[in-house]
Amino acid sequence: MGRRALKRYLHWAAMLVVAILAIHFLRRLDPKRAIAEVENAHIGWLLLAMLVNATLRVGTRVLRTRSLLQKMPGRVPLKELAAFVYGSMALGYVVSPIAGSAARVFALQHHGVPSESVVAISLWEKVITACTIAVFSAVMLFGDNPSEVHYPLLVATVLGVSALSIALLAVAAFRYIERHHAPPPTSRVRRWLVKLGSALATLTKLSVLVRTFIWSALSELCDIAMLALVMHSLGLPVDLAACVLAFVVMNISTVLPSTPGQLGVFEAATAYALVAAGVASERALAAGFLYHLVHVVPVFLVGLPSLLRIRVDRRNDEIARSMRMPAQS
Repeated sequence: MGRRALKRYLHWAAMLVVAILAIHFLRRLDPKRAIAEVENAHIGWLLLAMLVNATLRVGTRVLRTRSLLQKMPGRVPLKELAAFVYGSMALGYVVSPIAGSAARVFALQHHGVPSESVVAISLWEKVITACTIAVFSAVMLFGDNPSEVHYPLLVATVLGVSALSIALLAVAAFRYIERHHAPPPTSRVRRWLVKLGSALATLTKLSVLVRTFIWSALSELCDIAMLALVMHSLGLPVDLAACVLAFVVMNISTVLPSTPGQLGVFEAATAYALVAAGVASERALAAGFLYHLVHVVPVFLVGLPSLLRIRVDRRNDEIARSMRMPAQS
């Protein structure tokens, strides 16, 4: 209990620090002028950005998960998988990414995917996403970038390379232990860890990783296109380098524990990168707010019914599990 309480306190402390930094940065800007910029934004381009999010961006994420899921036990129809992804993303935007991930874990287990397979898929998705962002960041490092964003680009590149290296080393270590020191696991935890290692190793096939990377790259490109549409709606010149910079910095900010729904942190990170790229502060803040808006609104509207269904399925599973338990005398 002491360790769990310490982790909880550290989590909330990190959230508080990130929130204070975001508020401090936002106070340096001019919210009133940013609101005026938002009011003058072209609604048509914003709706197009929302459409890209609700279809192409989330759709490629569904296919990314499917490419990994096909190698695992269980059978999840594509329609059901899409519903789970939309629902978990909606919960992640409103509450936290951790809550969204937990909802998706339950939804996949509900369709017969073992827990170790779900964890393996989630881990590889995070690794592939980090690699995708690292590729974008590495390309940007060769350009003429402001010094303020050089460090975040370097951090993103190092994180992506490190994540892939650690994942491959972990799989190699598991295979070595399995071949040379493979006593049968005696405890439930060890058996689960062996199954997790086997699932991680199964997903290291080159064809699977390449296909997953392609879907991930397409999804992130849609994200960058959404920011370009937001900038165009504000009458800003669409600068591809500025869009990629803002996208990378925003994703780095989501690695740390953040406020519920990343409110404030998302806007601050996007505005920080755009200001460094030469965009006026009030227009950068307006772009950050609208960029967050086009992320949340369409996914929440589409994913809310699926989220409610996941909740009902979970309650029904708990009832069924309680009925199967032997009655206590």
